[in-house]
Amino acid sequence: MYKLRPEYQQGAHEKTIGWCKQTHDPAVHDHSVGAGKTVQIAFAIKHVVDAGGNALCLARQGELIKQNAEDYFEIGGKCSIFSASLNKYSTYYPAIYATEGTIANALREKFSDFKVGLMCIDECHEVEFNNVLCCIDATKQGKDIYSAADENGKPLYCQYAIIIAHFLKINPKMRIMGYSGSPFRGSNEIVEPSGRGFWR
Repeated sequence: MYKLRPEYQQGAHEKTIGWCKQTHDPAVHDHSVGAGKTVQIAFAIKHVVDAGGNALCLARQGELIKQNAEDYFEIGGKCSIFSASLNKYSTYYPAIYATEGTIANALREKFSDFKVGLMCIDECHEVEFNNVLCCIDATKQGKDIYSAADENGKPLYCQYAIIIAHFLKINPKMRIMGYSGSPFRGSNEIVEPSGRGFWR
């Protein structure tokens, strides 16, 4: 069974747990290539599941979800995979590995009351973080985030925003951890120096 490398992975895992105990603020792991993002995600999720909670790992591509799920199995965990591109729609286990689009389309049908303790997002620089903040605010105001659109019919909120706001509404204490080897969206840093953005 895989164990965290003591020279850097174990310390990162302990900081993740420490962060989640101190604050609800979403945080980013800035990992270089080969540092083991998927392993870090696996251990964070297993920590929550072993304590009796539900955890969700999200990624945009099915191949990433497959890789993440395989690493979770490697450390002794059992998980469900919910991904159209992988032709799997399981929600049996408390740890669910899902592609963004598939779960976004099933929120009100399959996940209407699914309480998530920890959400991990692989390649989190793909999240439109300012749109997420707007979507969360709309949810707090009681607005319909699922079908909201502009005058041209374009959705107001991206899929990640709707997913995050949906699960935060069910559990306002949900922790969100992002993982990326490139903490930039275009030319913008995803962690804003002001500390007023989404990620920390």
